[in-house]
Amino acid sequence: MLASRESPNLKRSSVDRIFLIDVYNVLAGIDLLGSGRPGPRAVSTMQRLVNALRSGGRLVLIDFIPQPGLPHVSEEQAVRDMGDLGLVLVDKRPAPAHGMYVLTFEKP
Repeated sequence: MLASRESPNLKRSSVDRIFLIDVYNVLAGIDLLGSGRPGPRAVSTMQRLVNALRSGGRLVLIDFIPQPGLPHVSEEQAVRDMGDLGLVLVDKRPAPAHGMYVLTFEKP
């Protein structure tokens, strides 16, 4: 399956798991100098990913904790963003790699 930045090109309710590793800040197109929130295109792209999940499917987000010179999305912001997309946080833990976090969300 060939995806684009705008669309994962996945059919609705066609996948059980999605893993996003060190990519959410890129997918979200976060305006780190402005609001820090994803723009409309980012919300649309993420909504397409969520639409591809089956009910009970999980999205695992593994990313870096923001630091100076390392602009990433905070855990708190990621939880809000995924909640806005209709996903429920089911697990939160530090990643085995230092300075990262792992968030697991489920589609009701």
